[in-house]
Amino acid sequence: MSSILHSLLAVVLFVLLSPGILVRLPPKGSKWTVAIVHGIIFAIVMYLVSSYVLPNLEGFKEGAKCNRASGNYKKCLDKNFR
Repeated sequence: MSSILHSLLAVVLFVLLSPGILVRLPPKGSKWTVAIVHGIIFAIVMYLVSSYVLPNLEGFKEGAKCNRASGNYKKCLDKNFR
């Protein structure tokens, strides 16, 4: 499910951040300048969304049980919920 969501997100962001769809930056730049600027914007937005939004959308792993009484509670959380 994670790879499908990631791929769908990449397609949607690519389309939305294409020059002329939402905005054209810089407005009077050459074709190459506009393409490079939009490529950089896409890379930054994709990185931020992949790092911060996708982990929260994917949720917790099913069946994970971490017990506070055990000495490895933090390791269990890190392993199962990231």
